[in-house]
Amino acid sequence: MMGGLPQAWVSELDDQVALLEDPDGRAAVLSEMAYAARRRREVGDGDLAEMLEIVESARLWALGESERVWEWSAECRRSAKIDSKTEMATLAVCGL
Repeated sequence: MMGGLPQAWVSELDDQVALLEDPDGRAAVLSEMAYAARRRREVGDGDLAEMLEIVESARLWALGESERVWEWSAECRRSAKIDSKTEMATLAVCGL
């Protein structure tokens, strides 16, 4: 993905499932990993700033995706007018 950034950090960044499940928590982990890489002198100040900007962008992306999925799910349920008997069938149709 990115040549000069620590591979462990890039691998964590690439874990979209974890990011979507907990955007704020994963962003905190990624930020701490970035600061740790700077303390170990694996990256310079410019790389650290870039990493932190990427972390914030990834967090915002994950929050936006989560919101979009919830809105889609709610719309799917509303449009199907589900009740307790048809909920499972509706969830399957909606892809949930």
